[in-house]
Amino acid sequence: SRRREQLLRERQQMASRPFASVDVALEIGAEQTDFLRGPLEGSPKPIAIEPCSGNKAAVLTVFLCLPRGSLGVPPPGQSGLAIASALIDISQQKPSESKDKSLGIRNRKHHLSTRQGTCV
Repeated sequence: SRRREQLLRERQQMASRPFASVDVALEIGAEQTDFLRGPLEGSPKPIAIEPCSGNKAAVLTVFLCLPRGSLGVPPPGQSGLAIASALIDISQQKPSESKDKSLGIRNRKHHLSTRQGTCV
């Protein structure tokens, strides 16, 4: 069907989108790791939002603290941290909401407008 073909094209474009790595340095100590514990309730705060062409969808990226053992530390050899991305619908969002810098969101729309192969 036409819808299935469109979804397949979107998935292929998402799989071929540019990616990069980020080095994160964490110091062990109460002051430096307090931000990782944070409140457990509520949804994670975005660290990046990348609007797709057409501005109807975006790739939202969040930094997550994974569940820890009973001692409050991750298993040996693991950081207990993860970066997760999701394709979200922003078609119903007000334009001013996606540009709110006070939330710590990096809007990379200006970089994507000249790049081919962004999601539809």
